[in-house]
Amino acid sequence: MQSDQDQLVPYGALTYSDIHAASVAPGVTGSDIIGALLGRVMARHARALAGGDLVAVSGAFDVLGAAGGGALAFSSQLDRQTRSLIFVSGSVSEAGAPRLKATALYRIRSA
Repeated sequence: MQSDQDQLVPYGALTYSDIHAASVAPGVTGSDIIGALLGRVMARHARALAGGDLVAVSGAFDVLGAAGGGALAFSSQLDRQTRSLIFVSGSVSEAGAPRLKATALYRIRSA
């Protein structure tokens, strides 16, 4: 049986190199944890683009391959932005091999 400790997402392990890129040191595994970290990278990118608060509308991720415990590289890109919505996508790779991809839609919270 898993304990709550096993299910903690190590957001503090992310090292940001840009508004849309981050990495984590070796040792992070599990597609659920990696997906949560990618979601954090994408949300941070979207917030920076919006210049304020967002409300998550939808999100999905696809597992492309199991992570082997190596260093992971996260990236996010803007797909489309309107006055009230931001569409972003992201990916995770390990040693150049794709591990996860995701899409998310955020609504820009009006002031």
